[in-house]
Amino acid sequence: GRVTPPPMRPLADADDLAALLAAPAALLFKHSTRCPISGDAFDEVEAFARRHPALPVWIVDVIHARALSRQVEARLGVRHQSPQVILVCDGAAAWDASHFQVRADVLERKVAALLALLGDPDARDAAAHDAAAHDAA
Repeated sequence: GRVTPPPMRPLADADDLAALLAAPAALLFKHSTRCPISGDAFDEVEAFARRHPALPVWIVDVIHARALSRQVEARLGVRHQSPQVILVCDGAAAWDASHFQVRADVLERKVAALLALLGDPDARDAAAHDAAAHDAA
């Protein structure tokens, strides 16, 4: 059978960071292996990543890749937290969240509109549904 790639790509070096910044859209998850909140966030981000294979989701271990984590902070101008997710569009931070806001449902809402622009049909439907619900309210 076909080997399923893991839903999150490890951000390991400057080349990975360049690939992340070159993508039209990508999600970066800053994960601390020492933090229980980050453990919960990991499960949430992984669940989200599995549902959206079209969106590259990168993970950086802030304990083991501290220098790279700092480089991300410098390049994107987003103050470091962990756990933290940063939505990167064309090399710039479009949105970020940390700690208890790192949840699949929050990501779904924030990323749906963006994925619609990238041509993810599921997201287009969800975005249209949200807009309709919003108009009705």
